[in-house]
Amino acid sequence: MYEYLFTKKLPPLTMEAREVIRTVDAKPHLLARVTVKGTYFPQRALVPFMRIATGRSKTVSAWFTEITDDENGLVGYFPVDVPARGTIEFGYGSEVMDRFELPFDAKKMTRLNRKLVEKGAVEVTTKFLAAK
Repeated sequence: MYEYLFTKKLPPLTMEAREVIRTVDAKPHLLARVTVKGTYFPQRALVPFMRIATGRSKTVSAWFTEITDDENGLVGYFPVDVPARGTIEFGYGSEVMDRFELPFDAKKMTRLNRKLVEKGAVEVTTKFLAAK
């Protein structure tokens, strides 16, 4: 595993943010998907997390986070009312493993046309997640 880290050159770090529809509990949900690629994200027994840090102690956490099968990508699913700006943090359990130098900017997120989103889709917001 560590041999990969020292012998393979990883691509440059990239981040993409876009709204997506994802089925959760058999219902369509409108979420903000943030994908970071270009470094190594090992699969571990602990659950990974991703969050957007907006200040000294203010963060917005992804509802759930996945590591891609090739372990070169991290995907976090956030409420659609993500903060305007911040820094992406990543870790396992409760331990932050890394902060990415790519700043998060909600203005650059690709938004879906709400008129085309299927009826009955649950719009995931921070208020929605707080009530769960």
